[in-house]
Formats: sequence, structure tokens, C-alpha cells
Amino acid sequence: MRKATFNTKEIQEWISITKFRFLSLSFILLFCFFSVNSFSQEKVKKGFGFGAIPAISFDSDLGFQYGAVVNLYHYGDGSRYPKYDHSLYMEYSRYTKGTGINRIMYDSERLLPNIRTTVDVTYLTDQMMDFYGFNGYQTKYDADLSKTVRNFYKNERNMFRVKADFQGSFGESKFGWVAGYTFYNFAIDSVNIDKLNLAPASGGSLYQRYVKNGLISDAEKDGGSINYFKFGVKYDSRDQRACPQKGIWTEAVI
Repeated sequence: MRKATFNTKEIQEWISITKFRFLSLSFILLFCFFSVNSFSQEKVKKGFGFGAIPAISFDSDLGFQYGAVVNLYHYGDGSRYPKYDHSLYMEYSRYTKGTGINRIMYDSERLLPNIRTTVDVTYLTDQMMDFYGFNGYQTKYDADLSKTVRNFYKNERNMFRVKADFQGSFGESKFGWVAGYTFYNFAIDSVNIDKLNLAPASGGSLYQRYVKNGLISDAEKDGGSINYFKFGVKYDSRDQRACPQKGIWTEAVI
């Protein structure tokens, strides 16, 4: 399936993370399984708790993956269990040829009174980022070419992100407000075919052709920085956030 690409500095967070998250999702589901069993066996937990899962896989282009996902919790006096007072999520996973995730996220409803605070610092390195050109599904796509020249629809992208989000409720209702700020910095280049041991694309990759023909300007070809401010509303009826069993969470932001 082709994905829309609108600007070399456009936020494509969901695209890049999807590539890494398939394995991470398996870890999360496994962690939830153990968490549910833990909740059913232990009615109240106080103080600190944690979960840890290794990250191991292999990709023919990217090499071996190694790392771990660790989540630390603090439940306070246990009166809110299974809700936590503080959570610290840490993820480090890396492929031997350079692609990887470096992330630390703090989440709490106790740091500021009646406000949920989430701070996320992430550095993603992607040696084979999908790049299908501009204009989404109207862009020409050659499936056979993508199989024979593996780096034709790829480029290299490293992304550093710092995000601070704040949420509050409207009284005792399930509705509330959200606000936040995010800083992005992108470093973009063509795929390092020597490092990944790939054959060069005749005439260059699609990204290289876009740069050569001026569709991506010199000012944008290497990436850049973006500042985002957001504000909106939310609805959250989940029974708990660590591993919810029922409820809905949705938000609409500008």
C-alpha cells in the first residue's frame, strides 16, 4: 500500500513508527497479557512495579535487531490501582545497520494537580524510510520495481522529537481538554547503499530524482525543524490506561 508524502519536512510519524511497531506491538500485547493476569491475581499493588521485554528480530536489509522495552510504574498507596501515579516508559532497540528507536516517556496525573502530564523524548533512525513521492494514490507506483530495486522507494531519515502534552477534565465528566507543544528535527538523505549492501538504482532513487529535478528544493532536501502547538478536546471512558479492558479514548485537536 502506498502512503501519501506531502513535504520532506511534513510529519509522517505514523509512517515511520509503523515500520518499527509491528514487533513492539507484539511485546505490548504480551505485556498486557501478563498485566491482566497480574491484576486478576493481585487486587492491590502499592509502590513500584515494572515490566520488561527484550527486542530481538532479523531483517534482511537492516540486520539483527536487539534491545529492550522497560516500563516502570509507581502506584502510590494503592488506592487508585490498577491506575498508576507515575509511569516511566523506556525503549531502546537497534538494528546492526543503523535503524533504531531511542525513546523515554514520562506520564503522570500527580505531577500537576488535576492535569495529566506526558513528556516524550524520541530519536528515530531509519535507514530505509518509505518514500513514494507526492500526491498520494495519484502518484505512479511500480510494484515490480520496488522488488527488484529495494531502495528505489526509500530514503534515509533520522528524526528527533520532544513532546509535552497536558490534559484535563471538564468536572467529573469523561470529556476534557488537551494542549501541547512538539519540536521535530529531521535529517534526510538518500539511502546509504554501501552500508546496506544494496545495488544502486539506475538513474537514482525516487528521492534522488525529486531532488535532481527540483521537486524537493535544496533548502528542504536535508530536512529541517518544525514547531507544533496543539489544542483540542477529548473523550476518555477507559477503565485504566496501563492495559484497558473497556472504554473509548478519542480526541480532536487543532
